[in-house]
Amino acid sequence: MSERPALLDPCHDNPRLHIRIRPDGSYASRSGHGHATIDLFDLNRDTLVWDRHEAIEHLNFTFRNGVDGDKLKAAISQDAPYSGAKVQYVALIIEELTGRRPNWSRNGPVFGGVLASLQNVEAATLNRAIEGLLYEEGRAERAVVPVSLPDPSTRQRFLRDTEFIAEPARQTLIREIKISDFKGIDELTIKMPALRPGKGSAGALMLLGENAVGKTTVLEAIALSLLGESDADGMVPAEDLLRRKGRERQELVEPDTATVELSFYDRSNSAVLKIDPLRRQLEGGRSAVGVVIAYGPRRFSDVKTKWHHKRSARIESLFRPAVPLADPTSWLRDIAKDDEIRFKAVARGLREILALRDGDELVLDEAMGVCVSVRGHLEPVRRLSEGYRSLFAMSVDMMRELLHTQPDLEDARGVVLIDEIETHLHPRWKMRVMRALRKAMPRVTFIATTHDPLCLRGMEQGEVVVLAKDRNQHIYKLTDLPDISGMRVEQILTSDYFGLNSTADPETEAQLTAYVAALSRARAGDQDADERTTRLGATLRETLVLGETAADQLAQEALERFLKERHDLSLVERSSARLEVVEAMLRALRQPLEE
Repeated sequence: MSERPALLDPCHDNPRLHIRIRPDGSYASRSGHGHATIDLFDLNRDTLVWDRHEAIEHLNFTFRNGVDGDKLKAAISQDAPYSGAKVQYVALIIEELTGRRPNWSRNGPVFGGVLASLQNVEAATLNRAIEGLLYEEGRAERAVVPVSLPDPSTRQRFLRDTEFIAEPARQTLIREIKISDFKGIDELTIKMPALRPGKGSAGALMLLGENAVGKTTVLEAIALSLLGESDADGMVPAEDLLRRKGRERQELVEPDTATVELSFYDRSNSAVLKIDPLRRQLEGGRSAVGVVIAYGPRRFSDVKTKWHHKRSARIESLFRPAVPLADPTSWLRDIAKDDEIRFKAVARGLREILALRDGDELVLDEAMGVCVSVRGHLEPVRRLSEGYRSLFAMSVDMMRELLHTQPDLEDARGVVLIDEIETHLHPRWKMRVMRALRKAMPRVTFIATTHDPLCLRGMEQGEVVVLAKDRNQHIYKLTDLPDISGMRVEQILTSDYFGLNSTADPETEAQLTAYVAALSRARAGDQDADERTTRLGATLRETLVLGETAADQLAQEALERFLKERHDLSLVERSSARLEVVEAMLRALRQPLEE
């Protein structure tokens, strides 16, 4: 009986025929020997994959503005950490650009003059090749088109015409969202506003409604449709997306094909996603439509979580809210040291989103790391409140993804989906968050959900959609909603946007109802009712707070105290006291109130 080795022998075997590095830092097997070697030596254990991914990410970062020969040689030298993985990755980039695999010796690929030729490749071309590698991840086979590297026109044509090369981000202006038989939605059409007149910024959408009316479902439908079939498959079981029937909506009895169709203002082709009820499989476009980023209601970061190149990682938070976002500080440290232009772009965006004052800024301190400088005092991001850190982590995460393929935030294109945008935010930030995000990234389309009327600040007419259920549990959207731009919070809450009868405390409202009823009976001569009116009136005077603004409430409190104190004063003293109170109130109101 003859025995054959199951593992790779580095002295005799050519590694590239058996294992292949992926952009995420993991190894894929190309043979039984490769699979056995990866499995036995646990080459894809988490810590190793994370470290290799960081090394590859550093390489991608050095390629951001083109190839620096000295930096590249230092990065792939035998003394550099994870040089083997990085050498293999550079070989993949060369193959992506040229369609040719470098020759290999026992020591690795023989690059010859190819490394020198890389320095002549434009940065945009190089980054598109890297994007092609990211798209290729997970494919078993790839097309190989022989192209001569030194010829720029041929190279550009290769990058443009080869189907697996990801296109650079383009503006994704959604015109209409059509959803049918998708989860709990049988038929729903939502129209999106286009560019805002006079502002040149993308339209946005805020979804309102009670729990279980499909707000999150709409976000999921948009995310999967834009992501494309290859990346969306596996994000969620296909059968979970089919509309359930039966009385309790729990049965998959003869389900219909689930369909999501997105049409656009800026392109003729629609993005269509279908879920076949028989094969239980997602069917849609082969690649992503622009940049899509999505967040669930729990948005927190973890230092152990690494940023992943896979497009599906950009929407994972929406489908798996417990998955933390990548730690924002490590990337900020890198770009603060190596890419000042990009760091300043992020700092400008964060200044707007975090409502920093003049003179406050985002800085990198050698001892404390990434800090927010507030009135000259450095505060490390990790020590900030949970709401601050949550907004900070989400903002940096979306900026990192947008800047991964685009030069600046002012012109960056993409779609950002945020579920329950109000989570962890102070009321002051709730009122600013949508306006701030849209100002920091004006070309990005933001679609969010909320249960808080404060988050509607920054939205315009036609940008707020209210979902509801009818008696048959069919989801529909309300029509003929009032213009939201000039409404106060109480008016929003008692309008069709939220549908409350009153914003008063239920107990206080019951007392007011009882007071009105008792007052009516007292006027008819009921003495018992007269006593009840007096008692309820005294209770309500102590409970009710008059005035909508801080100044109104301050004036009301001062007036109440003045009236109590003047009871025992003489007529002359009352007149003098009144003037003193007015002057004191004027002096107080003229002083700027601390925020």
